[in-house]
Amino acid sequence: MRPEGENSVTSQWQYQVRFDVNDSATAESVRRKLCVPALAPLFDILAEHRAALKCQFDAFAEYVAAAEEHGVENYPLYQWTKATIENPAKKEGHLEQ
Repeated sequence: MRPEGENSVTSQWQYQVRFDVNDSATAESVRRKLCVPALAPLFDILAEHRAALKCQFDAFAEYVAAAEEHGVENYPLYQWTKATIENPAKKEGHLEQ
């Protein structure tokens, strides 16, 4: 029997699937969630599985912002993540898309 509120697979399991997009125009379309024809199959698969698409740089930036809002002592990867997103090379390439 599942604890109250845990009635779906999504409440039990979380996965990450990472992929690189080498073409900068396509990468920016993915990052902005622009459903251009070439990306339609990707967005269809994501919708079918109730999956969210997020740029790694944006995820790291959100982690840093949350840590700064709620107290960095509760975020063990804060210093590393902050240093990573402040690295000019990482900012330019937005980490990996």
